[in-house]
Amino acid sequence: MRNLKYAILGLVNRKPMTGYDIKKAFEDRALTSFWHAEHSQIYPELKKLVNEGMIRYDTSVNLQIENIFFRLPRTNGFFEPA
Repeated sequence: MRNLKYAILGLVNRKPMTGYDIKKAFEDRALTSFWHAEHSQIYPELKKLVNEGMIRYDTSVNLQIENIFFRLPRTNGFFEPA
């Protein structure tokens, strides 16, 4: 059972987030009392979620730094499976 999957889906449901943003959210005091996740857990789970079509990502380049924002696939505000 992949509990981390649901935690990540809940986070990116609020707003698109980078992997770094997700890691920082897990370091937040409110979330830490319920769950703790490391980079070594987060990034493989993000890859699985993308492969399953549960999340999508957009790439943004700013000052030669590439950011990948993960988000739920939505159309008109509703979840749309890939």
